[in-house]
Amino acid sequence: MTVYDFVAGSEIESIDLPVSVALGNFDGLHIGHSTLIRQAKCSDNKCCVFTFRQNPFGSARIIGIEKKLELLKSMGVDYVCVYDFSEIRDMSYESFIEDILIGRLNCVRAVCGFNFRFGRGAEGDSRKLKEYMESCGRETVICDAVEYEGKAVSSSRIRECLMAGDIPSANAMLGRAYSVDYHVSRGNGIGRSLGFPTINQAYDGVSVKLPYGVYICSCMGRPAITNFGVRPTVTDKNEPFFETFILDYDGDLYGEDITVDFHRIIRPEKKFSTYEELSRQIALDVEKTKEFFK
Repeated sequence: MTVYDFVAGSEIESIDLPVSVALGNFDGLHIGHSTLIRQAKCSDNKCCVFTFRQNPFGSARIIGIEKKLELLKSMGVDYVCVYDFSEIRDMSYESFIEDILIGRLNCVRAVCGFNFRFGRGAEGDSRKLKEYMESCGRETVICDAVEYEGKAVSSSRIRECLMAGDIPSANAMLGRAYSVDYHVSRGNGIGRSLGFPTINQAYDGVSVKLPYGVYICSCMGRPAITNFGVRPTVTDKNEPFFETFILDYDGDLYGEDITVDFHRIIRPEKKFSTYEELSRQIALDVEKTKEFFK
């Protein structure tokens, strides 16, 4: 997969081969996005995805650009063009089609969702895209909504579920487990002293913020439990961290980037009076996790 990152400076004059272009922000790369990309792939042309490095209007992200590129590669995408929204937000929809879609990307087949908007002030929509592309002898495929429980799947709906702690619904719409992938930092060792050694990963401040609580997770193919919050029993710094105990694992992961997959919330985060009380609760959380994976 070839990545043209216009934010990082790896620009192109044009793609030589005619391509089908899937258009969208693709935050989360959920099951609706997968439909668009399959449509872009089901032709004789190479498949290109046009996307953004950050969410256009500042909403919390479901996945970062690295995860997005990893998933797109696994889908068999040939090209990815990464733009900064600020670079194109003031373009007319006609200029976007002429200069970028046709001029730079050599798009002969555009694929978008039914509610796709683009161009200055969101003046362009899927219908205008189709009409303009047809006037240039090119094709547009407009995909209908993909539904979950009777409503359209969308990135904003997934964010709402995650922020409400409804991990199963978010995962159903994503088509995979919601995950975090952060650098493991050195902890204070309290978990290890209690018999539950953990990996510590700082919340990045720009991703969707889950409710503070304890979650059933998996990590490196093993069951795990994760406390996301400010760890009020062990510190008063009020800094959000993911603190994960991986069952049946005692290796040192300090300094590595580790992925943790989330399945459901067990309980809200709580401040305990003593470490002994905390230890007893973690043991109960571990049993619930084991039962879940049975």
